[in-house]
Amino acid sequence: MTDNAELLNSFERRIVEHREDLQTLKEQINLFLGSGELSRDIWKAHDHIQLNALGKDVVTCRQSGKELRKRQTEQQGLILRSKRDIESGDPCLRDAKKDPLAHRKQKITSRRTDMVSKLDWHRTANEDGYRNTTAAHLNPTQKTERCKGSDAEKS
Repeated sequence: MTDNAELLNSFERRIVEHREDLQTLKEQINLFLGSGELSRDIWKAHDHIQLNALGKDVVTCRQSGKELRKRQTEQQGLILRSKRDIESGDPCLRDAKKDPLAHRKQKITSRRTDMVSKLDWHRTANEDGYRNTTAAHLNPTQKTERCKGSDAEKS
């Protein structure tokens, strides 16, 4: 009987050990499941943060898109007005539409002509006496008096 009693004690110890092992496994499983739930909560919070950031990005993109469309519309309006001005207006502008390079050359030539005429005016003004020319330009009556006086001096 002692063998049976020892065998029974041995089985009882093993049963107790297995129960403890089972209890430990249950606790580990609960911890694992709890960490999984915690992990899921963390992922949900992370996803929520990302969705909020994406929402802000979407709003920003929409505003940028509206601004771009507004600017494009304004530019198209300017282009259409310029085309209408060119088609209906100044012959010089029509020439610019037909041949931009020739128009550019004509503008440069016109500027050069203006500059040359201004230089000639200054040169003439300096030869005649710049102060008298400027004063006469500002007051036409003085010019005639000065001219009369200078004519009288000549005769």
